[in-house]
Amino acid sequence: MTEFETRQADWLSVGEAVRRTLEAASPLDPETVPLHEAWGRALAEAVEAGATLPPWDNSAMDGYAVHATDLEGASREKPVSLTVVGDIPAGGRAPRRLGQGEAVRIMTGAPMPPGADTVVRAEDTDAEAISGTVLVFSSQDRRRNIRPGGQDMVAGDEVLAPGTSLGSGQIGVLAAAGRRVVRVRRRPRVAILSNGDELANASEFD
Repeated sequence: MTEFETRQADWLSVGEAVRRTLEAASPLDPETVPLHEAWGRALAEAVEAGATLPPWDNSAMDGYAVHATDLEGASREKPVSLTVVGDIPAGGRAPRRLGQGEAVRIMTGAPMPPGADTVVRAEDTDAEAISGTVLVFSSQDRRRNIRPGGQDMVAGDEVLAPGTSLGSGQIGVLAAAGRRVVRVRRRPRVAILSNGDELANASEFD
């Protein structure tokens, strides 16, 4: 019967090899590059938001901005009738402060009008079957469907830390933070050396 000798492993594990390599390495010098050239680089600075985004409370639904107190008891059997006083498209602005008994047509992402604290989904209304008036059939959305300002970032807050690897998502954050250029680590120059008696010249395969 063949006998095999058990020997202690004399090679490094991958994890240990990586640890030793990283311990011996140091960050490369930083350089400033245009944002469109930063993909795949390592960030060399902390990045703070240059503005609050979104800058205002905005609608999370297409529907109608209203006062929650106006919806109390609304149902299919007993709808609430509100006067439509304006329209706010995405990127638009509120025409004025919303009064009691009034509604403003609003698109997803549009800024909430002052005074409104609720967005009623369009499907819970008659979509203005009579022009200038909207019937609301449900009170389930009271004080809902609003995204607060600053949900993405607040001016002055750190949004990316030094050492962050910059991919598509991080480039988008940098653009949203108002950065046109960014400090990153220089790209390393890498050489790969292969050796061993298992290697052969390409000519040996002719």
